[in-house]
This record gives sequence, C-alpha cells and structure tokens, in this order.
Amino acid sequence: MKRRYLIIAGIGVVILAVLAKQFGPAAPTDAQSRSETLTVGIYALSPSFGSPTRALGPPGIFVITSIFDTLTEVAPGGAPIPALALSWEDVEPNRWIFRLRPSVVFSNGEPMDAASVVASIERLRDPSRPTVLSSLIPNIDKVEAVDALTVSITTKQPSASLPSDLSGIWIVPPRAWAETDETAFARAPIGTGPYVVKSWEKNRIELTWNPTSWRKAAIRNLIFVEVPDEAARISALASGAIDAAIQISPDAIDTVADTGGRTLILPGGTVYAIALNAEREGSPFTDRRVRQAANYAVNKEQIAEVLFHGTTVPMGQPASRITAGYDPEIPVYPHDPERARGLLREAGFADGFDLRMEVITNAVPADAAMFASVARNLTDVGIRTEVRSSPLPVFFERFFANSFEGQAFQLGFISMPNLDTLKGLKDFTCDKPGSAPFICLPSIAPLIDEARRETDLVSRIEKMREINRVAHDEALALFLIDAVDLMAVSSRVAGEAPATRILHWEDFALKP
Repeated sequence: MKRRYLIIAGIGVVILAVLAKQFGPAAPTDAQSRSETLTVGIYALSPSFGSPTRALGPPGIFVITSIFDTLTEVAPGGAPIPALALSWEDVEPNRWIFRLRPSVVFSNGEPMDAASVVASIERLRDPSRPTVLSSLIPNIDKVEAVDALTVSITTKQPSASLPSDLSGIWIVPPRAWAETDETAFARAPIGTGPYVVKSWEKNRIELTWNPTSWRKAAIRNLIFVEVPDEAARISALASGAIDAAIQISPDAIDTVADTGGRTLILPGGTVYAIALNAEREGSPFTDRRVRQAANYAVNKEQIAEVLFHGTTVPMGQPASRITAGYDPEIPVYPHDPERARGLLREAGFADGFDLRMEVITNAVPADAAMFASVARNLTDVGIRTEVRSSPLPVFFERFFANSFEGQAFQLGFISMPNLDTLKGLKDFTCDKPGSAPFICLPSIAPLIDEARRETDLVSRIEKMREINRVAHDEALALFLIDAVDLMAVSSRVAGEAPATRILHWEDFALKP
C-alpha cells in the first residue's frame, strides 16, 4: 500500500506541473489561501459555460448549483422541498400560488422577487428560443406577479407535478438578464447561490463566496479545473493538487482510500438501459418475448457487483430508486440464459440474429466494460452483438433523427431534475418528442396520459408505479443498473454525499 501511494504521489507532482502549465495553479500556493480554497478536478466543463437556460445534467449541473437557485428542490422519492419558494398551494385546478423567501438578493444587488421569477420562466417559454429546460414546463400557460413575494402560475392542464418540475428552472436577475446577451451572461453568471464567479475560462472556473447569499458557504474560494483524464484526476488528488475529483471509476475507489481519501456516491436519478427499436420494419424487438429474452440474457447483478464494485444495484424498471413512482416490489430480470434461449425459440429465432448496439463510451464510469459485458451475454444466447461507439455529437444527431443503423442503442431513463417517472419515460413513448418513436406500446400510452392528468399526488404516484410494472412486464427496454456518480475527496474535505446528484457546495468544509 505504501509503495502504491508513493508512486501515485510521484505522478501527482507531474500532474500538478501539467495543471499549472495549462490552467494556472490548480490550487493556491500560499498557506492562507489554500486553507480557504476547495479545488475540484472535473472530467469536463460545460460548453455552455454558466448558462441558466441550458444547465440540466452533468457536467454543468455540478458547477451551476453553486451560483444559481431554483424555486424548489426535490427530495429522494420526488417530493418537492423549499428553496427560493418557501411554500406553494394549488388554489384552483389549473392555478398554483408560490410564496417566495424574503430578503434574498442576487449577487449584483437586484432583489430576488416575483418579477425575477416571472422573467426567468417567461424566457424559457419563448417559442423562438427553445432550450433543453423548456421541456420541463410545456404545461405552463401564464406566470404573474401577485405582489413582490407571491407568484401565480396557471397551467394548461391540471398538474400535480408543477412544484417538482420547477426544480430545474434557475432564477436570474431580470435587469442584468435584459441588459446582457445570453452568451455574455453565461461567461459571468449572476445568481443567489453561495458563490460568485471571479473568472470563467474554457478549462478553469474561479469562484468566491457570496456574502449576501441565503445559503452561506463554509469555504471562501471554490475552483473547478478541467482534467479529462481519470488517472490524472486521481493522481492530482493524491498529491494535493486538487481536493476533489468528480467522476471516478469504481476501480479507483481502493486507490483513493489508500491515499487517505474517500469516495462519495451520488445517486444519479437515472436507470441505465439499452433502448430496443421495436418500430423498425422487421425488427425482432417487435415481439415482447425477444425483449424479455434480452433482459434474461444479461447478468445485471454481475455488472453492479463486479464492474461497479457494489456502488449500485441492478434494475428492472424505468424509475430509479430515488424517483417518484419507483416500486421496490418490481423484480429485476434474473440472469437466466436458458430461459432467454427458450423465449427466442418461441419467437421464431432459434438460430438467433445479428445485432448492432450503438453507444457512447467514456461518458460515465465503467461504461465501456458494461457495454462489453452486455454484448457478451447477448451473444451467448444467440443475439450476436456488435458494439459500435460513436462520438457524442454524432450519437445525438442520430438519436434525435431516429437514424441509428443498429436496432439497439444506449439510452437512460433520466428522471432528473424533478425525479419523476414520466420525465424518464418521455423518450420511450408513442409521442416521443423530436422524431418518430422507436418503441410504441399501446398498453403504456393510456396509463401515461392518466398519470399526467392526475391531480392527487398520492394517486399519481400509484399510477406511475403501475406504469413501471407494465414497463417491466413488457420489457420496454433492456434494463441495466441504477446510475450513480462517484466523487473522490481528500482527507482535508469534510462533508457527506448528497441525497441526489445536486451538490450543495456550501455543505462542504475544509478540516484545519
């Protein structure tokens, strides 16, 4: 163990020199500044910088929570909890009232009030400038300021999920937003969060605490430095060049522990899966038995226990363990190659068939090994699988056009940020947005419509559980595991893993 630590520490000295050359010092060099600074190595920084209209998932979500706030946040299980809004109620079937936290100001001095909420939501409702966050609020019809601290939101249809849906909408200062174009604002974002931006470069972000924030930070300075290579992040952590490393592989957990650090597990609110194209003419996956066979073929328990070192669990439904509508009684498809072969024979595929599976690799920990394991298991039962990796832009172009050459592709049931089953299902339905559906199951479509219209929250959750049960029985996809993010921290960092992927940097401290 000591020899391994010395090797890692030695490499870390080299990494520190590289970081200093490329990005400036990874961390402050004088003792006082270092004692007040948390330096985070992250695999990538968002190409949209600090844009409040584009930050929905990683890597941007790990940074932007230090700058902006939303009206609500969502606890595991999907229940909304207060943030900038202290309370809310549905005063009419189609109208909600939100009461705001008093005495909150933006870092530029503008008050956070009803006008700022109206401006933030109306920007996302502008049909001429749609963004990824616009998809969270398609049901909003009107937003009005009742008084300085009260907002009225009218929906097109009754919506029990509106408070949770607003957990993904970042609130901005209306004057600064109106006076600056969005590109410039993203370079110098202004929010109510615990930190303000000192500088934002392509590979490095420097923030300092916001003395006016209602979320008081314990650490004065927060620095993010882009370190794409995982080995470099681990080495920099061991040497003290950085204090935290976002997105490490499960294989690195022991290495981090050997150097005195620890690994925090962040629930991702996503179920990793392989989408099966059942709408293409001649597709074997039109037959439910073939989709079930694929699920029985893959050893999900081995993926979770061996490849992911027990940091997660196998899944048999679209909802993650922290998502509203998750049903713990729904079983995981067990690894049963003989049953898989039997189902293939029943469906007329006794000789199996060839399958191309299109994926992105190096996007999440252990993904390449996971896809290779899936391909081996499928091939073993007769579904002869070729894994084809594509660059991220090419993959998404094919996804949005539904133009994959193969009949299977990587896709997650992503319920973040509102932790809602229906959010995770939106790409697996007959009314998939943006392009023709790749799977359209008549048994699920009416259940989704019922859940969407349900105004009672308890009844809505039960309806979503029913959807998840049907999705399991129909083998809506090849379910794999519950997604997690792994963040390593050094021994000088105090703080625990959050209950969701949302990082509250103000909850971390530096040990003396």
